[in-house]
Amino acid sequence: PQEAGLVQICSILGELQAGINQAQILQQLDQYKQYPDFNGYLAYVFAKAEQVPIEIRQSAGLLLKNNLRTQFTATTPELKQFIKDALLGVLASPQRPLRTTCGACASAIAAAAGLGEWPELVAAL
Repeated sequence: PQEAGLVQICSILGELQAGINQAQILQQLDQYKQYPDFNGYLAYVFAKAEQVPIEIRQSAGLLLKNNLRTQFTATTPELKQFIKDALLGVLASPQRPLRTTCGACASAIAAAAGLGEWPELVAAL
């Protein structure tokens, strides 16, 4: 992911957490769903942006979960693998909110595509 995109997503999620212009921010996030790599950015912020506050990371994970429910099967194989790899790294996080959100994302993938789509998940559990 590009740095500018990561900064923008983190900024928007921070504003959402703070309750600033929520309707406008939710509309903007809905527009971002149009971009094929948006879920990759969310996965990166959630799983790998350790310098970002946990609340913003968790928001990215929850938004990712909601998007995966409807978009996972239409996602490119490369992006699917990137998201799954990123999530596997969070399963053992010392931060309970991140582990819980990761479980919800994993459930969304399993519901959308079945466990056969992600054999590494079963092995990691």
